[in-house]
Amino acid sequence: MSASLANLAAWAASARPAHVPADVMALALVQHVAAAGTVRAARGTASGQACAAAGGAQGHTAVLACTNLDDYLLAARTGLGALPAAWASPSGTLAEWLTHTVVANEVAGRVGLALSLRHRPDRADLRGPAVASAVVRARLSGAKAADMLRAIAGAVAGADTVEVAAAAGVAGALASASAIHGSNPAAGDDLADLAGAGQVLGSALGAEGQTWLSRTLVVKRWPSTPWGEVAIEAVNVILARHMKAAEKRLRTDQVDRIEIRTAFAPPATEAAASGLELPAAAAWSVVTAVGLLVAHHELHPGLMEPGAAGDKEADMVAMLTRVSVLHDWRLSVREARATATGLGPVLGEAGVRAVLGAAQKLVIGRPAAAEVLPILRERPWEVPAALRRNGGLASVDVDAYAHHFPVEAKLYTTRGGWWPERRAKPVGQGAGARVVAEARYGSGAEGLLAADLSAPAAGFVQALLA
Repeated sequence: MSASLANLAAWAASARPAHVPADVMALALVQHVAAAGTVRAARGTASGQACAAAGGAQGHTAVLACTNLDDYLLAARTGLGALPAAWASPSGTLAEWLTHTVVANEVAGRVGLALSLRHRPDRADLRGPAVASAVVRARLSGAKAADMLRAIAGAVAGADTVEVAAAAGVAGALASASAIHGSNPAAGDDLADLAGAGQVLGSALGAEGQTWLSRTLVVKRWPSTPWGEVAIEAVNVILARHMKAAEKRLRTDQVDRIEIRTAFAPPATEAAASGLELPAAAAWSVVTAVGLLVAHHELHPGLMEPGAAGDKEADMVAMLTRVSVLHDWRLSVREARATATGLGPVLGEAGVRAVLGAAQKLVIGRPAAAEVLPILRERPWEVPAALRRNGGLASVDVDAYAHHFPVEAKLYTTRGGWWPERRAKPVGQGAGARVVAEARYGSGAEGLLAADLSAPAAGFVQALLA
């Protein structure tokens, strides 16, 4: 591989606050505040209490996993493992403690990116959060390079991807939390051997201390998958626009149907979530989440509890048959072009054929004759050209990188009209991450985000989780 896990582990063991840019440190604060807001809100729900009963880091991770309301980076859900592990042992100054989170983001994000060609949208990948947890715990124990390597290797070898059904609900969240924070020492630094058969993008492991994946942080506004969050926001915008125009909320009996067109992966996620219990399925199913949103004109983990819908439950259930998630070849090409443009120097290491082959596994069927011309208008020939660039992670402009999940939503009313919305980017990225974090945490967020980095971390964590 063009970069080694051993070199990355050595950097992870030696990185100090002075090595971390100020904006990256600020994003780590945002991560903690946003996740703590989810944990605090979950205390009033039966599911949240059942997850928290596991105690410590596992309890907090289970809460975040059950709600699917956590953060993610370019290629991994790092906060799911890193933040609860850090909360369990706050020590040193706030700057020193936050550095553990930043380093975990960087290492786990690189591992996730290196394994990205193995991604399956119908499974939850626990390796990223497991690596993030292992890095934080290793740094808190003062691990040197060799110990850090063993911790990272053990996390990769010990965690895996699991079916959505096995990751959902309280039982799935508790099992995931156990795997994420488990200890499984392993020897070796070959990521391909540790993670099993399949293509590994070794160049994703480099550029440590130079390219900061933390800058791709997204704080979810809605409990869902990354693509699902964009789709839910699209419907939310339509509902808000209708209310402004009509000066009253749109009722469920006024909705004829909602069509959500997406790229190739989301329908597979939706199919994997089809058998989950209602209304908890909203954490994984956009159909269920949109049903709740239209019925209540809001969506939060409390509404995903059994019986929480109250007299709106019938409205929510009725909506489930009126919401459809459809694959659109135009949007698939659009997403592929954006991905290749942003990550070509890393993905291209595998070769154009290997990357397109991995994407092909996500596709069901072939485009109809009528779809060919719209596909060509999206310039699919630019994808191979973008993948032929080289330079590895150091050549990726993560400061300009934008998570791209193109969605086209249309809400059709029973009167025959329709309301459209097109979106591609999550709202909780860049400056939006802080906005979403403050809204999720509520009163006190602003003070936490302005905390003195030279103050003790223990006091900050106590206030954070109060």
